[in-house]
Amino acid sequence: MNLEDENGSSRILYEACLSGLLEVLSRPNQFIVFSEKSMAQADQEVTRTRLKEALTGTINKEAVVSECVTLVDNEVASKRGVTSVPLKAAYRLVKGIRPGFVKMVVEHLLPEFADALDPLWSEALSSSEPVEHFENRSSQAAEALLSVTDARIDEASAPVRGAYKKLRGTAKKHVESAVPGLARIIARHASYEP
Repeated sequence: MNLEDENGSSRILYEACLSGLLEVLSRPNQFIVFSEKSMAQADQEVTRTRLKEALTGTINKEAVVSECVTLVDNEVASKRGVTSVPLKAAYRLVKGIRPGFVKMVVEHLLPEFADALDPLWSEALSSSEPVEHFENRSSQAAEALLSVTDARIDEASAPVRGAYKKLRGTAKKHVESAVPGLARIIARHASYEP
């Protein structure tokens, strides 16, 4: 078997691989620990990728978007009292911009929402009751979701920006109240059977 090309580079590659193999064999414990860390990181990345794929993949995306829009509609409709008046007025304004506007926004931001929620959902999956665990982290979930909208609000139209900025101070508590419903949506579409 000829390991050299005209420049001898194949021979150098062979020697480097052999040297690396000998290094691993001479200190197996060090490399096994490193390998286990790498596997844990790889598993975590697969879980994160799966959440995003589960929520935004062609099979589930339409259903996830529809369920999220219904969740938002129901959350806004369920608000009562004087403090709900500005929220409901702003939501009517946003929905009135054009038919299907809320659906379009959810569809557009869904991949970013999935990325933002990924660490929380991954943590929830390590518990015996992922949905309950996720619900108990409603404050962190709300912050994760709002970080996405905060980063993107400057791209919105002036009426949407204005409504968002007026309501941002109270937004977290409203988003937190929607987290249990969101947890159930995620569980349904991320192949978790409670």
